[in-house]
Amino acid sequence: MELYICTTVRHLLLSIMKATNTPNIVANIVFFYDYQNAEPDSYDTSSLPQNIKIHFLKRRELTKKINSVVSGKITFFAAMREIKSNGWLKNNLLKFLKKYNTDLYQELNGRPLEEMYLFNERSKVSRLFRLFSSEYSIIEDGEANYKTFRTKTIQRPIRIIRGLKVNESSWGESNNCRFINVFNPERVPVGVVDKAKSIGFINKKSKSIIRDFFRISKSNQSNKTIIVATQPIETIPGSSRAVKELIYDTLLSKLNLKQNSIWLKIHPREPQGDYLDIISKYNINLMESKLPVEALLLGGDGEEKPYIISLNSTSGLGFEEYCNIIKIFEGTLEVEIKKFNQNNFSSIEKKLKDI
Repeated sequence: MELYICTTVRHLLLSIMKATNTPNIVANIVFFYDYQNAEPDSYDTSSLPQNIKIHFLKRRELTKKINSVVSGKITFFAAMREIKSNGWLKNNLLKFLKKYNTDLYQELNGRPLEEMYLFNERSKVSRLFRLFSSEYSIIEDGEANYKTFRTKTIQRPIRIIRGLKVNESSWGESNNCRFINVFNPERVPVGVVDKAKSIGFINKKSKSIIRDFFRISKSNQSNKTIIVATQPIETIPGSSRAVKELIYDTLLSKLNLKQNSIWLKIHPREPQGDYLDIISKYNINLMESKLPVEALLLGGDGEEKPYIISLNSTSGLGFEEYCNIIKIFEGTLEVEIKKFNQNNFSSIEKKLKDI
């Protein structure tokens, strides 16, 4: 049995696609749907192959129940600090799942777990479910898979004990992580490059399944669809919420709004309120949080491949057969934002001229 832990609709899509490629292996997909305010009834689970079962859970609800008693607090504390799992911790977590989600409990208690797949290995729910297995593998979550991060001073003594790099960290560095499944293995940090594997499960085999599961109809399609995928750049040096709004305002002003169908896909970590003025000003469509960009691409029947425009995100990556990807900024966000603040709009104008 394979176990997938998802917190975004993109995670959900990739899990279904991977599980579709292994029809002889039972796949239990745990989807914490409250992170993006998706609802279980938004999806048609009856369209899935027999080997795939999806369990809809709420992050806050589950963690609140676990932390409501002393044994749960101990389990949660151990998981958050990545303490090596043992029989007591595993069985204790199973007890909580038995009360919270009987179907998931029966699957985990009744079948041997052969492989666990995580996307964001550092999220609280991923750390919780890591108690069920001593090993796991990662599936790409985004740009974070290709970056190294400066560690905090307080973390360094523990990293020395664990045999990890002291001053920097990267996703998949844990000795418990077997493989890092990404679209560009050559881009992962040097320290984990030996674990990197190329994602090979993006194919047409699951196209109809994805369309039915996400309830995508032809009415969603347009001969010329442009999807603008936003990013939470306001925390980057030199940026702010006002700068972010100005960048996307400038970007949209360069597009031919009358002849194209424009969709705005807001990043999961951004509030919709950041873009209300822009949505109203340009009268563009807002893509629902329940729908991943890639599902729209796979479900498309338009004469032209849709365009996905972002500043420099991974939106559409791996789905190039189904879309045209345009990244506005070629350099780092910090450098490009500095240029933008100097009224240099050449990057936007250059990239959008041929649309």
